[in-house]
Amino acid sequence: GVLHESSDYALASYQYFVKFYGNNGTIVSEEYPNTTTDFRSILLKIKVEKPDALFVIPQSPTTGARILNNMTQLKWSTPIMVAHVIAGAADLVAQNKLLLEGAFAAEHEAAANDKSIALEKRYKEKYGKELDYKAYFQSQYDLVIILAEGLSKVGSDPEKLASWVRTVKDYSGVSGIL
Repeated sequence: GVLHESSDYALASYQYFVKFYGNNGTIVSEEYPNTTTDFRSILLKIKVEKPDALFVIPQSPTTGARILNNMTQLKWSTPIMVAHVIAGAADLVAQNKLLLEGAFAAEHEAAANDKSIALEKRYKEKYGKELDYKAYFQSQYDLVIILAEGLSKVGSDPEKLASWVRTVKDYSGVSGIL
């Protein structure tokens, strides 16, 4: 079973899932609009089909939390797979540890180097918590630093900035060598 939001990200994740695993059996799916706040009826539609597992693909951790909460309310315990939106949110995983015990999840691997360790330490000191979505945070952080450097070197003309970015080689960033 697959439960996915009506968004570009969630729909693309669902389509890739079907592309790679669709020939291995029947996929029961339900799509929901991003305004959905109660997922019980949608979850029940999937549950009655008795899927071997449920893949949950929300657009945001907030929506993921509602889905997991509704699963708990329905007392539906099934093997579960979750998108990185859930897997990367440490607080959400901790709050749903019983439901997510043994769940499969995918998230990009975060770099572990001196720069990433220092950045995580500064983040924790400033905000009092661990980074969520470490790999995404690292790559976005590098993007901002590279963009700032480009703006200072060539200004804000889009063509000049695009040309400059193409000259960046072996940039040593938080996420590794780019």
